[in-house]
Amino acid sequence: MVHAAHEVRWLPLQVVQGDVTKQQVSGIVNPTNTSLSLAGRVSSRIAFAMGPGFQQTCDDFLASLPDGQRSLAEGSSAVTQAGRGLLCQYIIHAAGPMYHGKLAS
Repeated sequence: MVHAAHEVRWLPLQVVQGDVTKQQVSGIVNPTNTSLSLAGRVSSRIAFAMGPGFQQTCDDFLASLPDGQRSLAEGSSAVTQAGRGLLCQYIIHAAGPMYHGKLAS
């Protein structure tokens, strides 16, 4: 079910409700942590659809980073190829910011 359709600059964008692994799109977003570990619900769903190759893809990407950098920066993203079991071509891994304390008053 499409909830909204917009164009951001030159890129058409749709917000869709449904199983992310069943979307026939160029790429899907995987909200993740900086180490690309498969801890979240979306990551787990993608891993279920794609199989054990998903974590290996993430590990291989991190290993390809420059010397000493073995994780994504908070708020950054990375793109990997999607594998078997998915209808999309790419997975966009978005490493959200982490909460480390109390909220400011």
